[in-house]
Amino acid sequence: MNIINFTEKWIPQAQMLVHEGYQQLRHQLPWFRQEIELPSMLSLVQHGLGVAAVEGEELLGFLSCYKAFPDAFHTTGVKGIFCPLHGHGLQRGQSTRLFEKLYQAAAAKWVEQGILSHAICLYEYEKELQNLFFMNGFGVRCMDLARENTPIPFSHSKLASYRPLHHEELAILLSMNNSLILHLGSSPIFMKFPPMTEEEFLKKNSEYFFYVAEVANQPVAYLRFGPEGENFACNAQPMIHCIGAYALPEYRGHGLMDDLLSFAADDLRQKGFTLMGVDCESLNPNARFYWQKHFMPYTYSLVRRIDDKAVQNIKE
Repeated sequence: MNIINFTEKWIPQAQMLVHEGYQQLRHQLPWFRQEIELPSMLSLVQHGLGVAAVEGEELLGFLSCYKAFPDAFHTTGVKGIFCPLHGHGLQRGQSTRLFEKLYQAAAAKWVEQGILSHAICLYEYEKELQNLFFMNGFGVRCMDLARENTPIPFSHSKLASYRPLHHEELAILLSMNNSLILHLGSSPIFMKFPPMTEEEFLKKNSEYFFYVAEVANQPVAYLRFGPEGENFACNAQPMIHCIGAYALPEYRGHGLMDDLLSFAADDLRQKGFTLMGVDCESLNPNARFYWQKHFMPYTYSLVRRIDDKAVQNIKE
């Protein structure tokens, strides 16, 4: 067995390994009913950052990533890579120990090029692989969750009323959106973003579905949905993703957000969306606990930050 560069030659076999991984997801969560076309892997080989374990002409496993990007996780001057869900695979029957060797070889390349933030997306069912990366200094940062868009019980509370929000009304959510930004910058999340202007907010959100909970005709919570997902599995069937949620603190813990989600799910089901997804930062405890009430995790994204001195030692 040899570990070599992951090149275009190995893409057909790599696609087979990725397809097997997706079939296991379908076994775990039958909501992902449809076969899908895998994304192109050319972007995973063109920069020479991937590795493959081979035996003769047989691919045993591979690990690759998109090209390096600057200011990883908003850290100025830190280059990062991301290995997507279709950026790795292991032949059935192979030990996860082989994957550790793949990461060792890939990480050597990455650090040599000054890439100090390493991120990878793994299926939730890949417990052994997750543990392997934990042992190599990774921690969970993000999670993707999904549910079949079946009815969510509605409490029929008279606390609030619920409705879709028309695009020309979006400006009324600017204050809550900026409160969400402040929340994301607080402990233990520490994701710092500047508040949005009204113009920025309207421009960014013109194509999304919004739903609001109102008390005395004033919005107290909202949900934002859009078509874009975080990985190729999201293309399996008509799937809509929650990509924004906020409730004023005084209206939390009363079932209001559950009812708003129930209302939104019903409306989206009528629009033809049979599957719902959401991605959240696992280091956001409010989001993590809430979304797991109604959705099931199916991927985790793990991140490791290499010490700056690693690059200094290479240069010396």
